[in-house]
Amino acid sequence: HATFCGAPGTAKSHKIDYKQCKDKDRNPIGKGIKEILEDRKFRTTFHPDYDYAQFVGAYKPKKESGSITYSFVPQVFAKACAAAWKLYLQSDTRDSIGASPLQNDSGKDIQVYLVIEEINRGNCAQIFGDIFQLLDRNGEGFSQYSIDADCDFAEWLKTNDNGLKSVWPAYEEKVG
Repeated sequence: HATFCGAPGTAKSHKIDYKQCKDKDRNPIGKGIKEILEDRKFRTTFHPDYDYAQFVGAYKPKKESGSITYSFVPQVFAKACAAAWKLYLQSDTRDSIGASPLQNDSGKDIQVYLVIEEINRGNCAQIFGDIFQLLDRNGEGFSQYSIDADCDFAEWLKTNDNGLKSVWPAYEEKVG
């Protein structure tokens, strides 16, 4: 996790895109977002009117065969969350000495990237809701606190091909 602060127009997004992040000794660290596969990177920009429905998802109307139906429409956080869990559960990650929670035993990178631009411009309580608790992590990279996912979001994760449908049994076993 990295944070970039600065006035508008000071190339924060450019540094994220093109691997210009450096450690305290000025050595390049990580990858630029441009080098990451499209299905593993997610980007959004907060603004004063941005809310939980725009960040996580919400029920939205859809016209089908002349009638209006409602279904959960995932947004950037839901998509990133599902992608991260799928990658983690499909990577054959095992607990082993020296293995990083961000790599499987073969050293393969299993990270998913969520870039939030202008985070200070949004109302964090309105946008994150209880998922803010997920940022407090233990040594293995998992949240220290449980949350009750919105039932619509949880159902989408369980039953949708773009959610966790393909790995749901492994997810239930690992997460409970």
